[in-house]
Order: sequence, then C-alpha cells, then structure tokens
Amino acid sequence: IVGMLGVRRQAYSALGDRVNVAKRLEEICQPEKIYIDEPTFKAVEPFVGVTRLRNVGLGGRKSDHDAMERITVLEEQLRQEGESASVLFELGKCHFELRDATAAIRNLERALALDPESTEIKLAYADANIKKDEFEKIQLKGKLRRVTVYEVTGLKDRWGNPAVIPARLAQRYGPMQSAVGIREEIVLAVEGLDGSIGHARCVALLSYALADYLKLGEDLKKTILVAGFTQNLGKEAVPHHILNRVGRLSEPEVKLLEKYVQESVSALRRHGYVDPQLLDIVLHHHEMWNGNGYPDKLKGDQIPIGARITAVADAYSALTAWRPYRDAWDQRMAFSELQKGAEQGRYDPQIVEALTAIFKSFS
Repeated sequence: IVGMLGVRRQAYSALGDRVNVAKRLEEICQPEKIYIDEPTFKAVEPFVGVTRLRNVGLGGRKSDHDAMERITVLEEQLRQEGESASVLFELGKCHFELRDATAAIRNLERALALDPESTEIKLAYADANIKKDEFEKIQLKGKLRRVTVYEVTGLKDRWGNPAVIPARLAQRYGPMQSAVGIREEIVLAVEGLDGSIGHARCVALLSYALADYLKLGEDLKKTILVAGFTQNLGKEAVPHHILNRVGRLSEPEVKLLEKYVQESVSALRRHGYVDPQLLDIVLHHHEMWNGNGYPDKLKGDQIPIGARITAVADAYSALTAWRPYRDAWDQRMAFSELQKGAEQGRYDPQIVEALTAIFKSFS
C-alpha cells in the first residue's frame, strides 16, 4: 500500500518508511502479487512467508525447467549416495542457471570442502559470488544500487508451527477451525494492530482441545471455541500506542486497556452473537483464580470454566508469539511461566495441568 504524505509529495509505505522503493515495487509487481523490500521484510517476518525475488522473468527470461528437474535428480542422488564433490558441483551449476546464486554458492562451498584443489569448482564459486547481486537483487528505476525484493507468499500459520503446537495436536484439532463460523478477516483486522497475527486461531483451537480433554459437553466446547477466537475483538477500541507500548503503562492507560473486554462483548453483539454463555466467557477471560483479575474480580469457580480455559490458552499463545516489546518464548519457557502463574493465583491450576498433559500426550 502506497500513500502520499508531506509537502514534497514523497511516497510512504504502509509501515511508515519514507521511500520511493514502495512506488517502484508497485510498478514491477505482477498482478495479484505482493512485493516488499528488505527493511519491510524484517518488520513483517514474524507474520508472513516470502520467497526471494530474482531477476528471472523480470527481463523476459523463462524458468529453466530442465535445470529444475536435474536439481531434483541430483538431490536424490546425494540422499542415496552421500556427499560427492562432482554431484554438488553439478547441483551448484544448476542453481546458477536458475540465477539462484545463494543456493549455487552453498553447494559449491560444500563441493570445495570435498575437493579444495579443483580449479573448475573454484572458478564456478567465484563466478557465483560475482553475479550474486545481479541475480538476486533488483534494479529499480531511480535507485543507484540494486535492492533485495521478496514476494509475499502468505501469512504464517502459527497453529501449524511445531515449535508452538505439537504436530499431532495440530493435526487432530486443526479441522475445528471450520466450526468457528466467523470470517478470519474480522479478527485479522484486529490482530494487525498489535502484531498478533494468528493468535485468535491458536487460542480457539487450543481452548477446544482443553475443553475436549476435560470432557465438557459438545455445545460448550463449540462455545469455548468461538469465545477463544473472538475474545480480543475489542482491542480495536484501544489506542495503538497503548497496545504496542514497550515500557510500563500508567494506571489510567491500564484502565483504558482493561475496557477492551467489554468492547469485545459489544463487537460480538454487533455481529449478531447474543448467546449469554459465549458473552460471559469473553467478558471474564481476564479474571484471575485468586480474584485479582478484571472486570468483576471473580474468584475460583465463580469464573466460568470457558473463561478459565481461554485465559490459559491465550497466555500460552501470547508467550510463544513475537510481540513488539519482546521475542517469542519457546515451549519450555512458556510452560514454566504458566506454572508460575498458577502458583501465584493467576490461572486455574487444573487448566494449566491439563494443557501440560495434552502437550505431553501429543509430543
């Protein structure tokens, strides 16, 4: 997305960089594609998958299908016969034909390690390094130097990431996404505000898995699924600078943030969801087991079971995700924090124990 801003009429990207690169990328971008530069890629890397754009096709050159077929054959040969300087050399040359200098260099380096005296491999390696920028960086109109360009291939699936969710668990409960019945675009618009892309889906499916493990009724399980998916909709009413604050929030800012649970309930009503049980879960998913939560300071079993479940699922998903103020935690650190939270009275200990058991059984 490119907009004009300022007296000099310079192009600005949607992420706020003052660049003419955005406009130049728009000019070369193929229909229905999204191209981004290196700084933009680094900013959105936690959320999107990309492929590096090479000069193949931009100047009229077609992909060399023969080279791609040879790569498949050579890689299979390596798997069956082990490392071979000659095979790696041929593999490097095939990647070079496809103008993938990085892959060519990687394979030629492996070939040189096996045959360091080969003049032929040395020359090919030097040529790949010389051509790297020409092949893998794009010359844009008006830019002195070539730039690295990526094509966005889609949003990353946190539920399908084995570092976050065990593969067997993801496979077992992934199909329940279709039972949510709410377009993903509705929550994506909110998740984009604080960089929590994929959070709602992760919370919803993990909440359903917990409800299933606890043998709750089918209707309640599906209500919990929808609650987990929609409980953060109210964040759209919170100012962006509060959602993305790196430092500590002031007391008035905390109170403003806490109001988002009521806003989530209001958003659900606007979308036609009036089930009292669903709204109750969404409203109380920030209550604490010890009674120190909000909005009503409910304690222990006073908190709806669905809210206790989505609270733990929400915490796990948040801890294992990138946030503007910290990097993602691994599973071990996340469970350690959840256990600490249970001991301090933040979460229902039974729910934390259930989540731990689920991960162990599916790992």
